[in-house]
Parts: sequence; structure tokens; C-alpha cells
Amino acid sequence: MRIQRLGLAHFVRLTHHPPGQGSCGDASSGYSGTGWVLEVSCPNGNNSTNYFKSTDIASSSATEGCEDCESGPSGGVGVNTLGIINSLDNLCARLVFKKLKTGLFDDDPIKPEIQVPGSNIDLNLSQLILQIFNESKFINYSISNNSEFDVDSNGNYANARTQGAATTLNNEYLKTATELSIARTMIHELVHAYLNLRVSNTMIFEDGFGFIAKMEEFAKANGISDLNSNKFHHEFMGGYVKAMAYSLYEWDKLYGTGGNLGWDYYYKMATAGLSYKNEEGEYVFADSFFELFPKNSDRDDALKIHQNEKAGNKDAKGTKCD
Repeated sequence: MRIQRLGLAHFVRLTHHPPGQGSCGDASSGYSGTGWVLEVSCPNGNNSTNYFKSTDIASSSATEGCEDCESGPSGGVGVNTLGIINSLDNLCARLVFKKLKTGLFDDDPIKPEIQVPGSNIDLNLSQLILQIFNESKFINYSISNNSEFDVDSNGNYANARTQGAATTLNNEYLKTATELSIARTMIHELVHAYLNLRVSNTMIFEDGFGFIAKMEEFAKANGISDLNSNKFHHEFMGGYVKAMAYSLYEWDKLYGTGGNLGWDYYYKMATAGLSYKNEEGEYVFADSFFELFPKNSDRDDALKIHQNEKAGNKDAKGTKCD
């Protein structure tokens, strides 16, 4: 499957101003129904809307209130409402996501500085997806963390889940994972959110019905009936692995190891999570994982990389969260 550009120019916008406003350091706020909202006017002229899960706004620091001001368009062009809601209370994960979001407002095209075999990738997929939600006035992307995850009979658990455009990271996973692994998981979950958006809001994209037709054709060819199922997503996402790997490389180059791990490492990391629960409730690998790695040796190497970064052990290349 060829990766499609995301049609940012054709995104429908509705104006929505949430309740409550103040300035940086001001504790005035309003309740949105899902969390406290603080609309801030920042010292550099940029505006931002911030969301806090706590019902006590005083528990959030004044500096958090200006978090998004630093990455907003220079000079400020109004309030960025509802686009991206960072409710992570794990400080390491919160910072990883903030860094992943950095660069959304850069005008210069992203130029690849790494050899991507068989591809001329010139985009950062995760930032394009984040930009869709960032520019939206009526569809939120939210990210948070909790401990409400099931464990299968083999002791396996999901690193994260995404329902609609809401991603939740597993606290158990965050206890050991490296920053590189967490960034990889966030990129993976953003693709889930994007695919969900393509199904639930088809008409906001120029190629909406054509893309849905391709999804349905793919599902039928693979014997899958539900476009919203984890099985469908993880089979379909095989076509996004190179773009996810490049996004991970971009993050690592700027905020991690310096981007010196080699394309093979990022590519193999980007295949993590290509699994689903079978009828017995056990996690099994999607066919896409086997198609990406026909050789057992390559699959085994990829799995070791996934496990090392998830465990944050001595063989992991990424930095473990403090």
C-alpha cells in the first residue's frame, strides 16, 4: 500500500471556544467535561489552550500553562483551541510527547538525512497527523496514561491503546521503557488515531471515499470485516512502517541518541505492536509482521530490539526514563 499524504488543506474547521480563560500563572479556569481547561495569553504573544486532568487547577504549575506557547506560530495568531490535549502525568512521557510535537509550525520542508532503502521519504508522518488535530477546531487528539490494562494468559500486555482520537499509555509499560520506545509507541498510536479519523470523519479529507474504498478492499482481501478492529489496523499499518520509522529517526536525531542507530534499527523498532488478540484472548503477530520480515533471523532480531527497548535493559540503545 502506498502511503497517502494527509490532505491538510482540506480539513474542515469549526470555531469552538472552551470555557474559562486567564493568563500564564493565572489559576482561573473552566471545566470542559473531560478535564480542566486553562486558556492562556502568553508573554511572547502566542496563545494556547491547556488541559489538566486534575479537578484542582492549582495542582498544575504556572509554567505548564505556557507549555504550548513556546511552539506556537511566532507572534501569535489567536487561540489554538482543542487541537492536542496532553494529559500525561508521567513526566518523562509528557516530555517525550512535547518533543514529538515540536516543529509543527516550521515552514521549512523536512529533508531526510538518513538512507531509506527503496524509498524517497520526505515527510514526518507523526507531525503531519498531529498537525491535522492541531489545526482542528472540533476534533481533539488526547493522550494520557493509566493502569487499566488487561494482561493475557502469557503475561503480555499492551503498551497503549487508542480509542477514536484518545490514546492511553500503560503505566506498567512506562515503568521500564526507554524514551525511544515511548516515542515509537506514541507514533504508532497516532497512526491508529489517523485511521480512526479516516473512518469516522471521511468527508473532511479530499480523498475520503477513495481512501475508505481502499481500506474496505484491503479488509476484504484479508478476510477482515471490521475496519475499526486492531487486527485490521495492524495489518493495514504494515504499509506505514517506513514512514513511522522515519518519524522515529527524526525524533531520535533531535532528542535521543543523535539519530546514529542506523536505518535498520529504526525500521525494526517501527514494527513493534503489529499484533492483536485472537479468539482465545492471546496476543498473536499480524500477518504484516511476517510479510515485513520473511526471514526468521530478521523477525528474531526485531523482537529482541522491541523487548530491549521496552524493558530498558543493558542492550537497549535508548535512554531510560528517570
